[in-house]
Amino acid sequence: MEQDHYERDLNAWTADKSNLKGPKPNPLVMQHFFSMDSTIEATAQLRDESPGFALVRDELVSWVKPFDAYKSGRGGDRQNWLSLWAGAPIKVDRKGAAPISVPEPVIGVAGGIQPDLLIELANEAGRRDGFIERILWSYPDVLPERWTEATVSPSTKGAVAHLFRQLRRQPCDEPVRMDEQARTLWVSWYNENQQGTAQAKGLVQGIYAKLPNQAARLALILHCLKHPTDPADVALDMETMRGARELTEYFRSHAHRALTHFGVAAIAPSGGLALRMLPVLEGTAGEWLPRDDIHEGLGRSVPASEVSQALENLEGLGLAERRTVKPQGRGRPSEQWKRLYNEKNEEIPPWDRCAAEGCHEEVTAFDCERGLPWCAAHAPPE
Repeated sequence: MEQDHYERDLNAWTADKSNLKGPKPNPLVMQHFFSMDSTIEATAQLRDESPGFALVRDELVSWVKPFDAYKSGRGGDRQNWLSLWAGAPIKVDRKGAAPISVPEPVIGVAGGIQPDLLIELANEAGRRDGFIERILWSYPDVLPERWTEATVSPSTKGAVAHLFRQLRRQPCDEPVRMDEQARTLWVSWYNENQQGTAQAKGLVQGIYAKLPNQAARLALILHCLKHPTDPADVALDMETMRGARELTEYFRSHAHRALTHFGVAAIAPSGGLALRMLPVLEGTAGEWLPRDDIHEGLGRSVPASEVSQALENLEGLGLAERRTVKPQGRGRPSEQWKRLYNEKNEEIPPWDRCAAEGCHEEVTAFDCERGLPWCAAHAPPE
């Protein structure tokens, strides 16, 4: 619509042959939501005109391979992308044109890659400059899609567009703070990840080392989606932090699956698995869930032995129940699980108070190995 207005005004200005017509209408500066041009100069130009955007590539190999293509491998596109991940400013000096400077770039990269082509990134992994370690991997099992008549409704599209407009119209220079429960969960997860980082080796260690940064960004994204008009006026709550943690652990587990294509044998740490498993069970609203579906909900990259141990921990704590289902014909019995709730349909124990029997004090610590909240008096020794 704005483009139509501009073209109408431009046509009127062109048709006016008098000496009284005003200045020529300025062309519209279009905001960009995504791009497919990955050169750093094009990226800087687009970011200079928009609050932020995403670079989208169907094949990530086609994004990586041309790095420094015009500079015989001696240039800085690769290094610039590494710096962009860290939020470093962009400055591009152009011959015959004004330089482009973006002090706070906000640029995401999204794309896909066929599993058989992951080996094409083995050289990138071998450079160990932190490039592969910066990627958030999603490696689900893919089945052939069945025909569906389902579509995205106009109301849903409108709601998403409205949300994006709110986010773009509300610049926020103030930091977002966490409430106490969110902070407690963050500190617990952070220390757990640091321990895993110290025990890991090679690429796995590099990926773990960058997960706190990734988790904080995911938490901020989820928070801003909930509070697009006033993110700094509302504390980031525990539900949002829990969601960020779940997303981070999803990406951790799928990174292990992707790394097998680089010749890296990696086993995800078991700490916190019970805590990750509870939302999977809660998603069934008290219904029985086949064990295979639980494995699916965890990304299918957690070893079966660790899944068994975590489920047994939840069962022993009264947080989950199991049953064995005999097949109608031949075959082996299957195992099903469900989340346990009390008569008031509350969690056992509630996440907003201590797990100790009869204690209703505020939660100050989390036992991530068993997925339990504790007050200061009942917290187990480290």
